[in-house]
Amino acid sequence: QLRVYRKGALIAATVPKQYAFNTPMQLGAGSRDRPCDGESVSFGGLVAGDTIVAASDGLWDNLFDEEVATVVGAFTRNPSAAAEALATAAHNAAAETTRRSPFSVEAEAWGWRYVGGKMDDCGLAVAVVV
Repeated sequence: QLRVYRKGALIAATVPKQYAFNTPMQLGAGSRDRPCDGESVSFGGLVAGDTIVAASDGLWDNLFDEEVATVVGAFTRNPSAAAEALATAAHNAAAETTRRSPFSVEAEAWGWRYVGGKMDDCGLAVAVVV
């Protein structure tokens, strides 16, 4: 997913591509999903200083947008440091067994009971508009 933050607030986001809860579309060996199954994305109106975060569900399942905005806001001039801090924060949140997480909120919406973070791999990139 891609999300864009400006001055500590989420201003744009893509919608997750998934078949059902916790079954996202995936690229890789043995997957039936193909790049052409995805969508073309365009965010108009970006301005200098906007931060774009592209990440796998390992980030979004464990950190709320407010948490991501806080981290990227602390590293507005250093996207590499922001990416490292986000990966660390996601890993730490995933290990928490009593945390209310985006994954637990989504699970509840689907009728599941789940508490805590969700340990998963986390691929991400951070870019700042200049």
